[in-house]
Amino acid sequence: MYLPHDRDYQTAFGKLADGREASLFTLKAANGIRLALTDYGAAIVQLHTPDRRGKLQDITLGYDDVRGYEQGSSYFGCTVGRYGNRISGGHLPVNEHTTSSPAMTARIISTVA
Repeated sequence: MYLPHDRDYQTAFGKLADGREASLFTLKAANGIRLALTDYGAAIVQLHTPDRRGKLQDITLGYDDVRGYEQGSSYFGCTVGRYGNRISGGHLPVNEHTTSSPAMTARIISTVA
């Protein structure tokens, strides 16, 4: 997938089977590095970095749209791990103890049905 703009932006990344729309967010650093991630599980879709000759190359494995992430069985671009969005209120029971961490409030489309 080619990223046509030189600025940070949000674009459509397809529809999930249940009709919800997913977005792709692209961030560009001053040195040309570009990162594209989706709000469907916070997966990194693209990471363009310069090779030794300075040419930008995508160094990630992934899918071209959100349906690939929804239907695929891999963890391409995974950033949050298998417990993402499942630790209610920042509390996680482990054996007989409860571990706490700061709760996140960002909008991310849950990958859990």
